[in-house]
This record gives sequence, structure tokens and C-alpha cells, in this order.
Amino acid sequence: MLALKQLLPSIDGSGFMKKQKTQYKRFSRETFGLFRFNFWPLVIFEILYSFCGSTIIFPATGFILKHSLSAAGLFYITGSNISELLRHPLLWIVGFVLLLILAFYTLIEFTTLAVCFHESLAGRKVQIIPLMRSGFKRALAIFKPKNFLMILFLILIIPFMNIMVTSNFIGELTIPGFISDYIADSALLSVIFLALVVSLAILVIRWLFVFNIFVLKDSSFKDTRRQSAKRIKGRFFHTLWRFLLWNLFLLAISLIAALVFLVVCVIPASLIIEHIQGMDDPSFWLTLLISVVSIIFLLGSSILDAVVPPLNFAFISKLYDAYSRADSAVQEDIPLVNNNMSLAPKKKHLVIAACILLVISIGVKSAQIILAFDVDTANILLSGPQVTGHRGNSTEAPENTRAALEAAIANNADYVEIDIAETKDGVLVVSHDNNIKRISGQNLDIWNSNYDDLKNIDIGSWFSPEFSGERLMTLDEAIETCRGKVKMNIELKPTSHDHEFVEKAVDVIQKQNFKDECILASLDYPTIERVKQIDPSVRTAYISAIAYGDIDTLPVDAFSIEATFVNKRLVDAVHRQNKDIFVWTVDNEELIDDMIDLNVDNIITDDVPLAKEMVKENGINSQDIFRKTLEQIVFGM
Repeated sequence: MLALKQLLPSIDGSGFMKKQKTQYKRFSRETFGLFRFNFWPLVIFEILYSFCGSTIIFPATGFILKHSLSAAGLFYITGSNISELLRHPLLWIVGFVLLLILAFYTLIEFTTLAVCFHESLAGRKVQIIPLMRSGFKRALAIFKPKNFLMILFLILIIPFMNIMVTSNFIGELTIPGFISDYIADSALLSVIFLALVVSLAILVIRWLFVFNIFVLKDSSFKDTRRQSAKRIKGRFFHTLWRFLLWNLFLLAISLIAALVFLVVCVIPASLIIEHIQGMDDPSFWLTLLISVVSIIFLLGSSILDAVVPPLNFAFISKLYDAYSRADSAVQEDIPLVNNNMSLAPKKKHLVIAACILLVISIGVKSAQIILAFDVDTANILLSGPQVTGHRGNSTEAPENTRAALEAAIANNADYVEIDIAETKDGVLVVSHDNNIKRISGQNLDIWNSNYDDLKNIDIGSWFSPEFSGERLMTLDEAIETCRGKVKMNIELKPTSHDHEFVEKAVDVIQKQNFKDECILASLDYPTIERVKQIDPSVRTAYISAIAYGDIDTLPVDAFSIEATFVNKRLVDAVHRQNKDIFVWTVDNEELIDDMIDLNVDNIITDDVPLAKEMVKENGINSQDIFRKTLEQIVFGM
């Protein structure tokens, strides 16, 4: 009843609202004052924390996971090996350790902020090094078994709720798209999911003060939850309402920052980009534009990252202090930071340190974006998707023959797609089928025939008598035909009769020094895995007739998807991973036009002239280029 009364205005509604408004304004001013009191140590900590997380902690955890998989005899996590992974005790141990590391690093931010605002509430200035030392020391408590449940709270519950109190470090953890889609397709699951969200929201509000209590007392996570719930008791809706209002205010700050970015950067850049296509070396100028816009974007986002989480935690700390005073439960004022006044830095030194850290952080992140934005990406933005001749140019010449490759080259194809199979004596030949009856009239299995038995068979007359001289090419011969003229999409078609098929294909590519001019593709994912095991620098593409789930996260360089299953969401997801998307087999004008609009990277077609002409005619305009440039900047992070 008490909580309900807090929601309902008194009979004098206008007076109640005026009083509430006055109280909220005063509370907001006091929260900002709390934030400003130790402003520069806070900003330096947040910049340093974010930088260390993105350049040290995340890469280190990835390194540990990768080598743990290798030690377990695995190389990637896929649907095909997940059951094997779950049965391996080493990976359970490593998984727990990694979760503990991530939770610990996340907790460092919360404990440091809690310590800082405790000192600010007491009117004490803090120094950056002692502040970080105190936050680190208190975060170590997570390694006590009694606090292991906090891992779940830090890594799963808080990011799941996607609230702005979330740490910079875990803010991008979200529910995978294929899971959310699966839930949305079921009314029952949607209701269950909604109930789960509401339940977790209630828990988050009840446990809002756990980090403040955690740094003040040597209590277990269970005790801090209980004490936080005690402070919230009778004030739940009041707390929820204030917390939502404050987060709406912080959201407004972010939207204003986005508006400033629009005026300062987006509009001028949109005017500049109109002239890029007419310049010499447009790819260079587009990359330069990416660099400038990236720096401005990262400057704004870094400032927001250094301000928004502390502002939210300042609000929580102020609210905890207010509730504690109202309950006469204020703790004895014990300093949590041992400053060394003889080494106290001047304000100007703190400002300089913050600026240096900001420049370094932006420089590293900008370099990551620019390195991911290669010449091929720029060319696609400027000229549209590339075109691949399916099995050469199979509308003008018999498929997978020298004539088909030469026809594709003559029609200015960017790539040619070929299929390779292995003969009985281990020679790699170019053929889509493992039996050549369709293209030669002779019922011969490639895997059961020696190359000498196949090399003189006519495989062109079925298409037209003028191609009667066409013969099966070896992979080496196909490479010599295409070298320097067109890139190759080489599909590996393994059978149960092969002997080191993948090893031989990679060996040919290496000996021919052809890695920069080809991509190896396969419908068989273990084949792609094997290519990467042999030579990680060889580009690979995973071919799939359908696309469902988070396939974009698979460790390949590109995806080759049947065109009817390609949509904007899939294309955007693949591009966010800095990977390419090939579509097949696209032979009619309407479908080609759809693929161009979707911004796919490569169109595989039987009709190269038609596809090239449509790409040219439907070339994207400057507005399209700029929109896609912004996508590269934002999602390149």
C-alpha cells in the first residue's frame, strides 16, 4: 500500500506535481555536483578503463580461448562440434575462468565508481592512482566463492536488461538475433520472455545498490542483495520512476550528441562526397573521408562513454545516500582512498593526461576501422558489387572450360567461379560433376579415373560443335589462364574417395603464389576449417543454400548464399563482421537489381554481360555512398 500511495498524487494534484518537480530538480543538481566534484579522476579512469578493455582484456580472453580450443583438438566453435566441446573438461574450466576474468574487469568499473562517489559525498578529493587501487582491491572480492553468483549478475542479467548503468566493457553483449527471431515467432515464448524481462527488471531495481554496499562492507553478494532490497523496500515504484526519468535524461544527452555529429560532420561530409566519384583515385579520397569522420565520431562516442556511466552511477550513489539517511542507516564515514598529498597532481596535469589518453584511444580505434576498410570495400561503395562468372561465362561457352573462362574475361568479369574435383591419381581438375557423363557422354567417375584417362575427352561439343576442342583443365592450367586478368572463386567439392584433397588445393594456391587472387569456397564447413588450419592467410567462403541464425560470426572471410535467402538484415550482419557476401545464381534483371540495392559484395551469375551492364546502369549515387560510408564507420567499431 505504501508503494501504491507513492504513485498516486494527493487531492491537490498540481501542488503534488510542483513539489515533485522541485525535489527532482534539486536531486538532479546534487547528482551533477557529485559527478563534478572528482570530475577529472573519473574521466581519466573511464578513458583508461575503456582503452584497456578493448586493447588488452578482450584480445587476451580471445587468445586464451583460441589456444584452449587448440589444446582440446578443436579450432572453431560451430554447430558441428558443439557437443564435443561440451564434453571436454578443459573447456569447462577455461570457460569459467574467462567468465570470472570478464566479471572481475566489469566489477572494477563499478567498485571504482562506487568508491569515488562515496568519497565525493564525504567532500573528499581523490587522486587517480589511489582511486584505481582502491577500486581494484575491492573488486578482488569476486574471487571469493561466496561471491561467484555475482558473475551471473554482471555478465548476464545487467547486459540482458540493456540499461544505461551497464559497464562500458559489457555494454554490447546482447541476445543473438536468431534467438530473438525464434522467440518473436512464438506467442507463448514471447509471453514467457516478457515475464522474464519484467522479473529481471524487478530484481535489478531491488539490487540497485549492491555495488555501493559491496565497497563499504565486507559482505557476500547474498548479503549485499538483501541489504539493497531492504533500502528499496517501500520505495520500489518511486525508485523505478526516478531511475527511468534519469535514464531518459541521459538518452536525451546522447541524442543531442548525435544531432551535433549530424550538423558538424554528416552534413558537410555529404556535400564533399558528391565530388569524390569525379576525382582521381576516388578510393583514396573515400578512405580519407572515412578517416576524418571516424576520428570525429570516435571523439564524440569516447566522451559519451566517459560521461554517461559515471553520471548514472552518481545518481544511484546519491539515491543510496538519501535512502540511508532517511532510514538512519548511514555508515561510519571511513575514507576508502588513501591519497598521497605530496604527489597530488595539479588540475592542468589531469587535463593533459585525459587528453593524451583520449588521443591514444581514438587513434587505436580509428586505425582498427581504417584497416578494416580496405580498397575492395571502397571500390564496392564507389562502383557497386563485383560480378562473378558462374563456371566461367556459361551462357557463351561450355561450363568450367578454358573457353568459358576466356569469355568471362572478355566480358570484364571481376571473378570466375570454378569447381574442382580430384582424380584417382590425385590430380585436381576443373569440373562441377564428379561424373562427366553430362558434359561428355561418357559414364566416368572422376574419383575412379586417372587423369590420363580423362585429359583427352571432349567436354565442349555438348554445348556447341565449335567447342569440340575443349578438355578438362587442371587447377594449375585454370590459374594460368586467369592470372592477372580475373580473380577466381574456387569451389572445393570433396568426396569420400579423396586423399588429402584440401591439402593439395592449398598447395597449388601456395606454389602458384595465387593467394591474393582467389578465394576457396565449399558447401562443406569442415573443408573450410581445414583450409584455415593449413594456411590461415588463404581467403575462404562458406557456401550455404539457406541462411538462418548467426552464421555471420563463423570464422570465414565471406559467405556465399543462395539469392532468395538474402535480405538486408543478413547483409548488414555480415558487413558488421567485416566480411563479404556473395550471392548465387542471379540471372534475371529483377533479382540482379534487388541484389544491387541490398549492397551485396559479389553477384555470381551465368550472364556476365547482363550483370555488368546492370551494375553500371544502377550505380549508386552519392547519397548511397555516404549512407554506406557511415555504416562502415559505425559498424566498423
